[in-house]
Amino acid sequence: MIVTHELQEAILVSDRVIALSPHWDWKTRGIASYPGATVVYDKPSLVDLPDRDTRYDVLARQHREIRAAAFGLSILSAPSLSGNCGEREWSRC
Repeated sequence: MIVTHELQEAILVSDRVIALSPHWDWKTRGIASYPGATVVYDKPSLVDLPDRDTRYDVLARQHREIRAAAFGLSILSAPSLSGNCGEREWSRC
């Protein structure tokens, strides 16, 4: 197990990513006061194995999914690179 605040690290070195967030919609679930962070994302990660070509578009998609789950779409304002993701830019896609 690895615990990190760095999303790129989580995606690249783990076989599963679990994201916690304080930005979940607890009020609509009938909870009276803020209960704290909860799991908002729990999916396998695409391990970057040395014997396979790295699919940066897939890594970028997972990066976007995790950010959307953890922060909500209304909070995110990072520009998209329109799916043209190379080795150095995939985490910004």
